[in-house]
Amino acid sequence: MSKPSETFNSISVLKDSQYKNSSNLNARMKVHELFSVAKEPWFSWVWRHLDFPENARILELGAGTGLLWARNLDLLSDDTHVVLTDLSEGMMETAKK
Repeated sequence: MSKPSETFNSISVLKDSQYKNSSNLNARMKVHELFSVAKEPWFSWVWRHLDFPENARILELGAGTGLLWARNLDLLSDDTHVVLTDLSEGMMETAKK
């Protein structure tokens, strides 16, 4: 029998169960939206700490649903090239939409 830490850290368990699609991640994000005491929304805070040069080429590994980019798309310059990746095909399907 595997240890709990091995189960929860297993890429196949994460990919095929926890993150098979965006529903679990969306539920976690909703909890944070409803009960967070932060003065600034998470994606706004993260974005404020990023500084992209002109003609930026960005690769995000583990982009999930791509919500960080979707919520800040209008703040990217036209010459920015972004590639999002994730192990979960379900997450990528949501990101594409």
